[in-house]
Amino acid sequence: MKLKFWKKSLPQREAVHAVEFEWPVQINQSIRLLLGMYVHRDIPPFSDWKPTDVELDHQVESVAQIAANGYQLWVWFLMIRQKFGVASSEMARTAYCIHADELDKGLSDIFETLLAAVDRAISVYEATPEEKLRINPDGQSAELMPEYFIALEFLCNGADSPFFGQNAQDIQDEDWKVTRCVQYATKNAYPLFSKMIDALSDFDANSLDWKWRAQPGAFERHLQRRYENVLFAPYRRVVLGSEVLAARMKDDARIQRCASELSSISQQFYGQGDFPPDWHHFLNGTRERLDALYERLLCVGGDTSVLRQTIANLRVKVMELWRTMLQNDSDGLETLERAEMMQAGRHSTLFASDWMCQQREIEGEPAIPVDELVQALLTETPDEIAKTVYAYSMEPSLHESLEKMRDAARQLVADVRASGNQVPGIKDKLRALTGSES
Repeated sequence: MKLKFWKKSLPQREAVHAVEFEWPVQINQSIRLLLGMYVHRDIPPFSDWKPTDVELDHQVESVAQIAANGYQLWVWFLMIRQKFGVASSEMARTAYCIHADELDKGLSDIFETLLAAVDRAISVYEATPEEKLRINPDGQSAELMPEYFIALEFLCNGADSPFFGQNAQDIQDEDWKVTRCVQYATKNAYPLFSKMIDALSDFDANSLDWKWRAQPGAFERHLQRRYENVLFAPYRRVVLGSEVLAARMKDDARIQRCASELSSISQQFYGQGDFPPDWHHFLNGTRERLDALYERLLCVGGDTSVLRQTIANLRVKVMELWRTMLQNDSDGLETLERAEMMQAGRHSTLFASDWMCQQREIEGEPAIPVDELVQALLTETPDEIAKTVYAYSMEPSLHESLEKMRDAARQLVADVRASGNQVPGIKDKLRALTGSES
């Protein structure tokens, strides 16, 4: 592993706790310093991870150090999130892993795996009911903390752990020893990391290397379409880190508002005491709210599969209850089923493709600007374009808009070709949109 790059920027062991040490004020410099500190692990806080009174078997000691240092690293990004927000922390974490790969190819995979393991442990802790967190070892009341779940994650699921694949009951006392190491390491990390985070003047996303999200929201997805795409104006082909951060913040905020709305609908439905006399109005209103929220999530984009599945499950319960209330009303049941079929048909037409979802105005702002609709459509796959064309052709009110898009697409591609640029796969895309390759 090549480490010379980091020698000049690393603080000395004696200096890291000194008040006069000048911590970096730029986020990118701070991330690089953090990586160097972790890779060396011979200076605090990564060197201070085990209490002197804890004795561990050699194999367990290796697992304990990985768990303790991994949680220390995770805590640094948590502190970034607390100061600058979730999207900023995510970008910082990505930049850290990219820099790690620059240092040693394949190192980013190790860090991503390490941090993902901590993520899993924290998720298990947060999902555990409060009553199950309370225990009584040796007759004394105690509460399980996140560090315990991190210790279990690395002991039971770490490939190099002697307890790999086993349950907590099989580990004897080693889980508590590793827990103590994780707690000790975290306690030592907080004061030093606080100085690092406090020194940051702002979060300059433009200074960071970044990657696209695997499941981008609608605003980030449009940045992807624009990026180095000759279908767009030259100045729109450049995407800055600050634009990506702003787009993610918008996407995340929309998803959070959808989650809050779903929580409200669920509370009203399940919190209903005696069934209201106007049950038809209540159930129909609940169904309409769920359908509107589901469609809104499709327009928002991003990783919303859990929310959409929750909506689908709740909608099933609403419809089951509705059908039960109509079990002696055959005409009412028939009307209900017709309405369901009409809703399904409407949904398949208006939300046939990502482009159709994301060009819709949500909360007063479409993710795709009106003057870039054609460019955005031609960035999609031929199959997605074909879905859009079919949906437009099935709706008479959209026929004129479809013809205008076809004319604009032909002109756009002609202009791009005239400028000497080529668009990969454009013939298939034009054929899907216009029926011809030109």
